[in-house]
Amino acid sequence: MNERDLKYFCSLVETGNYTATATKFHVTQPAISAALRRLEEEYQAVLLTQANHRAQLVTTAAGRTLYIKSKQLLKDVAQMALEVHHANEQQVRLGFSNVAGGIWLPRVIKKFISVDLLDQVTTTVADSEQLLVDLRQGKLDAAVFQLWSQNVPRIYG
Repeated sequence: MNERDLKYFCSLVETGNYTATATKFHVTQPAISAALRRLEEEYQAVLLTQANHRAQLVTTAAGRTLYIKSKQLLKDVAQMALEVHHANEQQVRLGFSNVAGGIWLPRVIKKFISVDLLDQVTTTVADSEQLLVDLRQGKLDAAVFQLWSQNVPRIYG
């Protein structure tokens, strides 16, 4: 098993099409077929079936299991690569929402200065939605948001 074969397999399940998968990865259709054969040989299981070369691909129970596990594994491998690469930068990237940045950021900066870590911190102030995007894309290590529920008056009857 290798990462490339798992990527091809997941794409093949998602597209249901050898040509589309080959095009996506800039390889030939036989390369996709070979990857599927390697996986089926390794796991001693049929992963995808097809009545004929024009019929729709059908994912078997074993194929569904491999797909689900592969998606998580590939996500973990990508995250690991990002974290290992980022570890060499010796930086912590923090994001603050506009409100939290104005209230909490000065306190956080003072704390980092007091323990001589400020040179290892990069901060970003943006709206909460952008911070979530940046977190998902690995551009931030953490984000601080203002909880709006604390600012909403409560009415008791």
